[in-house]
Amino acid sequence: MLDLQQYVAERYAVTVGDPRYVLKQQAFARAVAGLRRMQQGYAFYDQARQFEAQGQLARAIAIYLKAATAAPDQALILTALGTAYLKADDLVAGQQHLSRAVQLDGKYYRSRLGLGYLLLEQEDYPLAIRELEASMALLQTLQGAYLLAGAYEGNRQIGQAVEMYRAVVKADANGRMGQSAAERLRELERP
Repeated sequence: MLDLQQYVAERYAVTVGDPRYVLKQQAFARAVAGLRRMQQGYAFYDQARQFEAQGQLARAIAIYLKAATAAPDQALILTALGTAYLKADDLVAGQQHLSRAVQLDGKYYRSRLGLGYLLLEQEDYPLAIRELEASMALLQTLQGAYLLAGAYEGNRQIGQAVEMYRAVVKADANGRMGQSAAERLRELERP
């Protein structure tokens, strides 16, 4: 604290003693209160991620909920919470949190990807396509391409589905998604 006081006294000597530059404790406390709550939210978020990585999904969700309560308007936290709910097969809660995350920050690919997956599961193909295309515009991922191909297929946009499945096969020929995409291609290209 002494170093900081010395720094201010040296760097801003003209402000010391000037009534226009007085620290107003209550105003300062109000200004940083939100930051402190957000800090607590991200501390919970970090804990929840650890539990999720250990396979303790129920415990992770409980702590993500604490994080979302402490920092309610943080799209990153809501995306993690929504995705955890999807893993737990709670599509209603997953959609609630992922939709809110997209509303707060539509420029995070993962929230769009999760919401697109959820809409695909609900067979709402036009909305799934919208979310998955937005996700892919933000960050092209193998999972996003595979899901988008499925949404195109469900929406009877077969040419686009075939093109996207081919891209997945090319990127992941020996992987699980690549093999699944190759199987879908065989079905779609069957005479």
